[in-house]
Formats: sequence, C-alpha cells, structure tokens
Amino acid sequence: MMHTRIVAFLGRSEKNEPCHYELAGMGLKTTKPACVHHEIWIKLANQLAQKSGGPEGSGVSLVIVGTDETRADFLEQSQRLRREIALYLGNDAARTLPITFLRYDVAALRGATGQQDDPFWALFEELRRVLSPEPLELRGDLTHIQGDRDTFTKEAAQNIIVDVTHGFRAVPIVAVAVLQFVLAERRSVLRQAELPLAPAMGNRGNRSAIVDAAHHILYAAQEDVPRGQVVPVWNLTPLMAAPRWAAALDAFMCYGRADDLQALGKEEASRRTNEAHARKASPEQLVDATIVERFGDAAAALADDLAFIRLRDLFTRSAKHMKELLDGRDGEQLATQIPPLRGALGRLQQWVAPLISTNVLRREGVDAIAHLAMLYGLLQRFAEQAVAVREGLVSHYALQVGHHQAEPGLACSDPRRRIDSKWGRAIGVQHQPSTAENLTLSEKAKNPRNDLIHGGVNDDPSTADELRKQFKKWTREFQQLVASVRDP
Repeated sequence: MMHTRIVAFLGRSEKNEPCHYELAGMGLKTTKPACVHHEIWIKLANQLAQKSGGPEGSGVSLVIVGTDETRADFLEQSQRLRREIALYLGNDAARTLPITFLRYDVAALRGATGQQDDPFWALFEELRRVLSPEPLELRGDLTHIQGDRDTFTKEAAQNIIVDVTHGFRAVPIVAVAVLQFVLAERRSVLRQAELPLAPAMGNRGNRSAIVDAAHHILYAAQEDVPRGQVVPVWNLTPLMAAPRWAAALDAFMCYGRADDLQALGKEEASRRTNEAHARKASPEQLVDATIVERFGDAAAALADDLAFIRLRDLFTRSAKHMKELLDGRDGEQLATQIPPLRGALGRLQQWVAPLISTNVLRREGVDAIAHLAMLYGLLQRFAEQAVAVREGLVSHYALQVGHHQAEPGLACSDPRRRIDSKWGRAIGVQHQPSTAENLTLSEKAKNPRNDLIHGGVNDDPSTADELRKQFKKWTREFQQLVASVRDP
C-alpha cells in the first residue's frame, strides 16, 4: 500500500490568523480559512497516491515536530483537526489517522554551543529517523498519540512531505540539512547495493530490500496576513536538487562518473515533461523539457568512452556531441532550467574542447591524447593514463618517422600493428635524432606502466605514491614532446 508520511513542524496555532492556503503551481487550495495548512498536506498526499495508482487517503500518517507547549496545544485542537481531515479522508480514516509527536527542547537549543554533544546534533539524529523512509521505532522523544501504531512501526514511507513553516527559529535549517543528508545517504546505499557484496553488506547487497522515498518540502509564507487572505505554500522540492546537481557534476568532472548526472537528468526531464503535457505545451516546449535528459545521456556516453579508453569514439563523437550541446541553444536552455549548472557548464566546455579531434593518429589526435593523459591524471585514472600515453607515444613516433597511418578500421589494423612493433623494437637501442626524445621517454615509462598493468605482481614493485609521482612526471614530459611535433 502507498504510504505517505507527513512531517510537520508546528508552533502554537493561536498565534496565526486563519487564512486560505494555496500550493503554488500544483492547483491545490484550502476550502476555508485555517491556522494550519493540513488540508494542503492531505490533498498533496492524495495526489501522490493517485499518481502511484493507489486510492485517495491510502496510508497517510502524521508526525508532528514541536515543543511541549506545541504538544499540549495540538492535543487541545486535535478533535477539530480530525473533523477537518475527515472532509478529505473520510470519518473512519480521520479517526484512525496515525499521529506521532517528536519533541524537542527549546531551552536546550537556546544554550547550544555547536560542540560535538550539542543539542542540535541530538535533534539532527531524531529528525533523521522520521525523514528516513524506514518504519519508525517509537521511543524516546518520538511518542504515539493516536491511530494505528503499525503504520509507523511496520510500514515504510514511499513519500515524505516535510512542512517547515512553523519550526522554531533555526530548527527548519536543521531539518533541511538532515533532509540533504538523508537523500545523499540513500543514494550511496542504493549505489552500493548494485555491487556484488551481498554477504558482506547484508541488505545493502540487495537493492530490492532497500527502501527509497520521494521527499517533498513545503513552506507557507505566512507573516501577519489579514484574516482570510490567500497565503502561498511554496513547494521547495526543486531547490533540494541543487546540491545533488553540484555533487553529480563534481563526480563527473573530478572522477569521470556520470551515473548520478544521468539519473538526475531523467528525473528532471520526467517532471518537466509531465508539467508541459498538463499545460498543453507546444512541441518545441516538449522538446525543451527533455534537454536535461539529453545532457545526462551525453555525459554518460562521454564517461563510458573515458572509462574504456575508446579514443576514436571519445574524440570524434562523445566529446564533440557534448560541446555541440553546450555551445548551442540546448546549453542556454540548460543553464536557464537548472541555474546551479551555469558556472559548471562553462568549466565543462573548457574541459571537453581539447578532446575533440577528427582523427586519432595524426597531429590533431596526438594533441587530444596529450590532453586526455593529463585529464586521466586529474581523475585519478592512472591505468587509463598509462594506456593513453603509450598510444600517444606510438602515434608520435609514427609522425616522426613519416609512417603513413590510416584511421582505425577494417583496413588499417596491419599498418598500426607494424608501427607499434617497430616502436617497441626501437626502445632501448641507438636512437635517431628525430625519435630520440620519444624513445627515451618510452623507455622510462615502460616499467612503471607494466608495474601498474600487472597490479604490482612483479619483481620490485613501486609503491602507489611512487607510481603517482612517476606518472605525473612522464605525462608532463609527453605533453612537452607533443607540443613540438609537426605533421609530415
């Protein structure tokens, strides 16, 4: 059954004038003035249930977060709250609506110092429990008020609606920090579940055993409004994706991983496409709604070519496609749709541009390999770096001796094999002036490269730190070597 957990931060209701609420952009409005926008919570929960194919009111539970004063006030008003909720869930569901209360101590928070045992960290851990999708353990400051306890203790949440409107001072900031932590933790656990480590990781090795949830964060901008006025409830959920985009871009540009970027692109494109269909958008607007998905797919193709050292595909396809996407209208739309990407997209353009080449084996391709070798070093991909420099040295050697090289394909494997063999035989023998620098560097790089490729299972293997320094040194020397090359 679909289960939506509503986590609401409440203050004393009599402090607020009753007003109408409207969830901006989602067409959800309250039918009569109220001090607390519970009607919006329930309507959003119903909408989420319908999107998942479930009946309205299926599996809704409520966690109130507040002080002892809030608890007393909530209990006093709970009968009225149930009557109003019955309008949307029905009398039986309202009467049995599962409700718990998470208490925090205002006095302790006022004395917080920011140290390790700070009360804010205790609150962090309690909020982490209710904002994680797993079933709740009702203990300590989390107590049961009414309804079916099993909903909390046995059922995981598929959706979690978080309303931070009435949280005490900095408490909403703590809630947002916890929510970001929970989302990052879920992504890490789900990624680890894809690894073949089930015996060592328990349920972490079984993706189907891991509970995930969609989180929605709301805030009602209520500040001394006249009685009965419409107050917007801001859906802050899209803003929660900003740190995810930053982390996904960091993973891509620092480690060469694009899985998070691709997943985010698909999520965002799906959301925008649904919204575009709902407002009967034009064909061009529907295409624009998928720009983020095309960006994620382009990043994934580039990451795959980097991971498997597909030089021709990397230089002539994936890097070129990424630059064309960023340079064109799609790039402008991408920066407009996802503002946090704007600065990173410029850096990504600079990152990709030197990788573009119409060939692999001529001067232009050797330049691209030199940049790629440096990039692999930045990505800490030393095995790939070793392969790139080796192939670059072979191509550089071919240019120096005037050997004709066709592009890789059905008709050129023999010429490439011959020049590769000739280069290998020349290492360690008397050098011609035109190839002396190449072969000297090739000889120096040979042992560290073999040491890495064979996993250190050889005589007198180097330490990781020694190999890193050696790779950095001879990659820089290779770049200097390539800078002076000329096409024959």
